[in-house]
Amino acid sequence: MTEASSGRLSQIVRVLLFCLPFGPALQNLGLLIGCGMSARRLRQIPAEIAALVRSPAARAAHLFLFGFLFFSILASLLNPSHPKTDLFGYFMGFAPLLLGPAFFARMAGPEPEQGDLLQKLFTLILIFWAGIVLSQALIGWRIQGASLDLDPFFQRARGFYSHPLTLAYVALLLFPYVQLQLLSEPKNAWRQCAFGSVIILLVFSQSRMVQILVFALGLWNIVQMLSGRIRLLLLFGTLASGTLMMATDNPMSHRFSVLFSEQNPDQFSSYPDDRLAFWHAHAEMIKDRPILGHGVHLNHEYRKPYYERIGLADFPKKYEAHNQFIQAWTEGGLLALFCFIGWLLSLALWIKRDMSAPLFKRMALQTLLVFVIGGLTQNAFFDSEVRTVLMVGILLLLIKGLPKQHQLRSP
Repeated sequence: MTEASSGRLSQIVRVLLFCLPFGPALQNLGLLIGCGMSARRLRQIPAEIAALVRSPAARAAHLFLFGFLFFSILASLLNPSHPKTDLFGYFMGFAPLLLGPAFFARMAGPEPEQGDLLQKLFTLILIFWAGIVLSQALIGWRIQGASLDLDPFFQRARGFYSHPLTLAYVALLLFPYVQLQLLSEPKNAWRQCAFGSVIILLVFSQSRMVQILVFALGLWNIVQMLSGRIRLLLLFGTLASGTLMMATDNPMSHRFSVLFSEQNPDQFSSYPDDRLAFWHAHAEMIKDRPILGHGVHLNHEYRKPYYERIGLADFPKKYEAHNQFIQAWTEGGLLALFCFIGWLLSLALWIKRDMSAPLFKRMALQTLLVFVIGGLTQNAFFDSEVRTVLMVGILLLLIKGLPKQHQLRSP
């Protein structure tokens, strides 16, 4: 592996990291630039893919993901009632997960000096991101197209994304990396800043499920990685800060309190939680087309009869499933769901078998774990921004954690 290859990968990583806080347009542009910097000639791509999938687990992961896309698109074509949509665009939205590793894993991982610079750049981007989120929490604003909307409603921060939940799930995927990095070097100021910045994203995006998951994982990592007085101090500090947050009047404690209130302003159905209404309606959809599914990009009008079927004709939130497994089953049928689960299991097996660096293996497995658990209450996999962060994060962890014999030599 040459120094030039390592330097080129560092340049690609800079582009990808810079684009992460922004929406799909800039993220896709960053991926396009990165692929262009990596694959100098199109004829190299088959060799890159072939070399990448030398591992049986990697090969299975790519095949399962392709199968998921194939059955989801096939369901769209075979459903005569399917609303017209751009199926090629849908496929291209998932293409980075298929092709990204093949483009980038060809090059050597960054040299130690380059890795330190990338870590500092990543931290500066997180600090910028946290500053944007703090300003939204204080003022309430968002960018819509070319206009700036000022409204207290937008104090639930979303950054430059379209919805606060998207920001929350992106921050959730970043959390294992920044916490484990900090626990490995607690006195490193850069890692302290990176961790603090991600916590700001998590707190002010105000997703209850994500915050509970982060709190539990944070305690688990402290217990597993530390010992003695420092472990007791951090456990006490984490529990005390959580208790203080819930005991004081703030947006986060308010969202948890209304969750169990009889007059929950976020609840519009007779179900204990509106997500149960989403799941019930989608269960009715699955009954109609269990094997092949209904197809992708199902709109409000398509879902409306199923909400009416369960007595929710006037329900104002005829949303998607808010569960990435139910959503995958609804859109692509049982075959697509099988491939989706197979993809996740193959990724886990790839990480577990082929990654040699214990810290990076733990980071990658935890990133995958929170993606799966968090996706039980949200269509995280179907958000382009979440998929991009998942792809970039696991890809970079693989590059740093795979032994050298699993990486390709530069041409």
